[in-house]
Amino acid sequence: MLSPDGHILKYSVGPTRENISAAEQAQYANGVLVDKSVPIGHPLFKSGYLDGRQSTLRYRAGKELDRAPLLAEMNDEWKSIDLITGKRRNLAQHETIGGPSNSSSLPDSELGPSDLAVASTGDRTIVLTPSGDGKGLYSQPFYAISVIRGGGAKGRVRCQVDACNNKLITGARWRPGSDELVFTVSDPDRGRAQSLFRWNIESGAVRLVARSRGLLNGGRDERSACAISHDILVCAEAEADRPPRLERIDLETGRRDTLFDPNAALAADIARSTQVELLRWKDATGHTFTGQFFPARREAGKLPPLFVTYYDCLGFVRGGVGDEWPLASLAQQGISALCINRAPARLDAVERYDQGIAAVRSAIDLLASAGKIQRDKVGMGGLSFGTEVTLWTAVNSNLLAAVSIASPLPTPVGFELRRMYDDSFLPPLEKFWQLGSPMGTAVRWRRLSPVCNLDKLHAPVLMQMPEHEYLLSVDYAVPLIKARKAELYVFPDEAHFKFQPKHKLAVYERNLDWFRFWLQGVEDPDHAKKEQYRRWHDLRDAADHAASTSTAIPPPATNCPQSD
Repeated sequence: MLSPDGHILKYSVGPTRENISAAEQAQYANGVLVDKSVPIGHPLFKSGYLDGRQSTLRYRAGKELDRAPLLAEMNDEWKSIDLITGKRRNLAQHETIGGPSNSSSLPDSELGPSDLAVASTGDRTIVLTPSGDGKGLYSQPFYAISVIRGGGAKGRVRCQVDACNNKLITGARWRPGSDELVFTVSDPDRGRAQSLFRWNIESGAVRLVARSRGLLNGGRDERSACAISHDILVCAEAEADRPPRLERIDLETGRRDTLFDPNAALAADIARSTQVELLRWKDATGHTFTGQFFPARREAGKLPPLFVTYYDCLGFVRGGVGDEWPLASLAQQGISALCINRAPARLDAVERYDQGIAAVRSAIDLLASAGKIQRDKVGMGGLSFGTEVTLWTAVNSNLLAAVSIASPLPTPVGFELRRMYDDSFLPPLEKFWQLGSPMGTAVRWRRLSPVCNLDKLHAPVLMQMPEHEYLLSVDYAVPLIKARKAELYVFPDEAHFKFQPKHKLAVYERNLDWFRFWLQGVEDPDHAKKEQYRRWHDLRDAADHAASTSTAIPPPATNCPQSD
């Protein structure tokens, strides 16, 4: 942190690389004690990348998924440097800082039980309060905005206009040197496109600053913030069909100027080749869904197949959450693609997944009835929650002809590998999936886990998983592979979201090949892929044989829980 006069910089340093290397070598030589800090099932030495550097990964404070390098639990040392003289010194404990924060200094008694304090300045704190009917939801997505001033609840000022009540408010910040705050609203009816508003807490006036067809914030995270001064905002803007660029927005007039457009050539290429449409439709129960539709180039007299992914479709939609299914490329190769925005998550897992099936089914009905797609040639893919809905749809419907997934699902083997981290694994498992131990909640496991439903899975499955997660899937992946119903690829040094460029390219190309093969009957003539297509023909022959003999293969896995 820089001192107010700009002369002194305070900073913290963690363990040196030499100390970390020595600790790694000691564990390599003497063995690794398996405790809550060790990611069971992962490689144990130089096991992944953090901040672009290969590290020996551990779980911070034993919390699963909070990855950190070895020795991360050691306290940082604080130092300062005089930027004029260059003099450095170690800081005493009372001189250290916690870093800049927007968190509230309000006592808990001044906040309601559901209030969320998001930003403070002086004695004023911006508060978001859940609004609307959140019954049955995992979390309430809609909020009302207010400000608590020094007098506590008696000093609360509530925004009274529609723009800031019962809305998907995804950010709020103070406008420096003013009585105004700037807040962001994502609109579900416009595919969660974002708009920026400013609210004067003294006059009550709310004014629209800027509106976008996609994200208008600080980056890919829907809740990231623009940079703000008294006069301007600097934001990253991105739409489904246009890559991100940096925009300057005048807070008074709303005037916008592009500061930096690094992807102008890509934007022009997309504009020439792909027309993306925002779709809005209802399922059979009247629930509204939105999605970004990439219509395929049509062949004369032939309807194109469809690829679907279900999760979030925000900003520049490259390939769904995780960027693994190249939607524009699929469309250019003759496969229409649809990215569906998920509904507000239901607390009950079955209801949550059934929402996904309803969204996919109603989208297929919409597009097929309009003569835009071939109903019986639909593929689906997803990562994380997208994987869950994809496999659920494949098991519980006849909608899909081919599937591609990137993440594991709950299984008994996965339970054993993760229950070491009981305090960070078991509560979410119970809350989000209503699962306990496989034997203690066997009925629920048989309903949700793919290991108990392998005989219901008829579509071929391509699995492209990270090294840090694939072992969680072995009790359904191996039976599917042995039954010639699936292929599994594992990418070294990758965690939940793959990030290495070579891996991303390989995933893109294989997914494109996979869906062209199963939905179009098309094969890339590249000789290097000859063995790939030989294997896929083997999968097709096995599927044809199973269909002709009415054989369900494989049966449920042997470790499917049998009793509560």
